[in-house]
Amino acid sequence: MGVHRVRLLLLGASASIGLLALLYLVARGTALGLRLDGAATELGLTEGRAPRIHDATTDVLRTIDVSSLALFGGGTIVLALLRRRIGHALAIAGLLVGANVTTQLLKPFLADASVPGVGPSQAAVGTFPSGHATVAMSLGLAAILAVPEGLRAVAALAGAGYATAVGVALVALEWHYPSDVVGGYLVASAWAALLAAGVVAVGMQDPRRAFVSGAPVAAVLLLAAGAFAIIVGVAIARRPELVVLGRLHTAFFASAVGLATASIAITGSIAVLIEPSPRRAAPRG
Repeated sequence: MGVHRVRLLLLGASASIGLLALLYLVARGTALGLRLDGAATELGLTEGRAPRIHDATTDVLRTIDVSSLALFGGGTIVLALLRRRIGHALAIAGLLVGANVTTQLLKPFLADASVPGVGPSQAAVGTFPSGHATVAMSLGLAAILAVPEGLRAVAALAGAGYATAVGVALVALEWHYPSDVVGGYLVASAWAALLAAGVVAVGMQDPRRAFVSGAPVAAVLLLAAGAFAIIVGVAIARRPELVVLGRLHTAFFASAVGLATASIAITGSIAVLIEPSPRRAAPRG
């Protein structure tokens, strides 16, 4: 079972890298990709147009800075160390540093094919992948690696929710295209899957570790996602103005759904595949 998890995690890391490259080529190199990205940023959430929503959205993005990365990221490392999971702590540190440094190196390297003036008010040069999205997703994945097995489903949902909120805010305020946001998610996903594979591989060397099915975590995630979809549907049904807004800005809301789906898929996969906490061997005799 442990070998199977390692293979799936390595496959996930490879898939994330492949999807990152494909997303970049489509979003920046094709007319269809440019048109979809531009359409998704049509909401134009300005302070004069919707001051309360604008302020709330801006507040979400203010949570992304060096101090939050250091404080929350450092907190997840400390939690892992308190649980005596040195491998997890090292993986978290590698994830936070590796993912965010990778994004900062990729942005200027991939800037030449970016097209300025297509959508976001921020210059399009050097926006892929999004640094804010990378930070948000890497923090969410770090929490999954840090918490005990029984809390991984909760951590996955919280991480997906936070990454989605940051991603939607970036698109709403025209700071980034949806492709930039997903690109940031994929950078963090690749690092998390690769490092989680290392954690699982090391855990296989300890005979006290019992690798069990990730079905319970997957079931909780599916049930929670279904409940969330129902709640959103009811909320929209009770507010006709949201339906009108959705018709006017279909591309934006479609991108928001896509960002939420990507976030849940990434955090859920890591939560299911990361190795369980070691169980004490039953006493003999």
